[in-house]
Amino acid sequence: MRAARLFAAALFAAASVHAADGDPDTGFAGGAVASQSVDAPYYQSYEPAAALGDDGSVAVIGVAGVGPNTVASRFAIAKFRSDGSADPGFGSLGVATVDFSGDAADYPAYGRGIARLADGGWVVAGRVGAAHDVG
Repeated sequence: MRAARLFAAALFAAASVHAADGDPDTGFAGGAVASQSVDAPYYQSYEPAAALGDDGSVAVIGVAGVGPNTVASRFAIAKFRSDGSADPGFGSLGVATVDFSGDAADYPAYGRGIARLADGGWVVAGRVGAAHDVG
């Protein structure tokens, strides 16, 4: 099994630090890129999305494959603290997955959107199943 990575670019400026448009926020991951391993044999950055939390954290959604020779996949969400480190309090060491398959073989789920809720939670959306339903 190979580990895949979800990335959060340093494009989000914290309230107390203001970078010029297009400049990375040096307070996030030292102005670099943060990444978090996703234990999945396959990972696709299939139209990934990111959202900024009120505390300067960043959550990124993508797709994690289930195994070789299958289209089975699930939403994969990685959350980074405002300094770019993985948030160990989110999911399993900073990564959460959402599986819509109900143990069905070859059931695809592609995470495409994420937003922060007023109560501090996160909402994710995407397409699921062969009929491209909304998940």
